[in-house]
Amino acid sequence: MKKVLTALIICFFGLGFTLQAGERERAITFGKLPMKAQNFITDNFSKDQVLLITEETEFLDKEFKVMLENGISLKFESDGAWKKVENKLTAVPESLIPSEIRSYVDQKFPKADVREIQRKKRGWEIELMNGISLEFDKFFNLTDYDD
Repeated sequence: MKKVLTALIICFFGLGFTLQAGERERAITFGKLPMKAQNFITDNFSKDQVLLITEETEFLDKEFKVMLENGISLKFESDGAWKKVENKLTAVPESLIPSEIRSYVDQKFPKADVREIQRKKRGWEIELMNGISLEFDKFFNLTDYDD
């Protein structure tokens, strides 16, 4: 019984150290971002200055976060594909919003701008300036509404 308990304790502490070692965040330069992410920033936010870029590694998963001078926050997947754009003060660029989602928002919430958009594996999530969150599947059907 003592051997089993000792083995469990060793495994528990070993797992804790592994989990801590598996999560890492570090600041990087613009040139260290994947080219896809660099092009996205240049194409959509060329007028905005980059304040901070971090690379977050968690086991085999990697994510990049970019903070722009005007408060816009960007998240990218390990290959540089954009994952999330958040702007607390103004609307996200129209070019990032799929036309089907834009049409839905224009029809149901004519005066609301999109302040956050996130691409997910199975669809999209947006948050409007009025605080309403909408989720769409990959075919742009509304699947969730939260006010």
